[in-house]
Amino acid sequence: MGEKVPPFVAFEGIDKCGKGTQSLKAVDFLRKAWGNCVFFREPNERDNHTGRLIRRILQHELPAPPNQAFQRLFVIDRAEDTVCTVLPGLEHGRPVVADRFALSTIAYGALTGQAETYIWMHRDVLGPWLRWPDVTILMDIPAEVAMQRLAQERGTPELFEKLEKLATIRQAYLDIAATSRTWAPDMRVEVINGDRPVNIVAADIQKLLAPYTP
Repeated sequence: MGEKVPPFVAFEGIDKCGKGTQSLKAVDFLRKAWGNCVFFREPNERDNHTGRLIRRILQHELPAPPNQAFQRLFVIDRAEDTVCTVLPGLEHGRPVVADRFALSTIAYGALTGQAETYIWMHRDVLGPWLRWPDVTILMDIPAEVAMQRLAQERGTPELFEKLEKLATIRQAYLDIAATSRTWAPDMRVEVINGDRPVNIVAADIQKLLAPYTP
């Protein structure tokens, strides 16, 4: 067998699915295995002007453009992340973990369009720099559970935080998981039940990532 290479892992799911918590646990797991690990969130308001612009729209500080144009902003933000963070990290032998990546745009785009539109949008914007994750972990919870968690934590909901929208997006994620091999054959998508205790979910994810460690 050849020498193992560090993976690019993305966590996806509707709001409050637990991906933030589990992505950080995955970072700890991979850092122990590889000695280092790169982590970022999307929208990337930490590093990118585009990410900061997106966050202001999500928080209703700026008017929201039509959904397709808005999703294109996410892809532009993602292009910056790919070129400046993902590819350099992998080239330096470090695993990379993202809290949201391409599947978010494809799933949230389903509110007003077809998945194929947003798949091709990535190819158009990123061109030769397009890099799908090696593993995408889809944290799946019912939309009702997401709304309960949001109600406990926030006052004013963000742009996409409504029950019907979250239910549509959740189904889009599941549909994408079932068909992703047709347009991203090298990307493995695993659906994880996120409506369970944190440590049990983390243990399942570590089993899933174990083959990607040295």
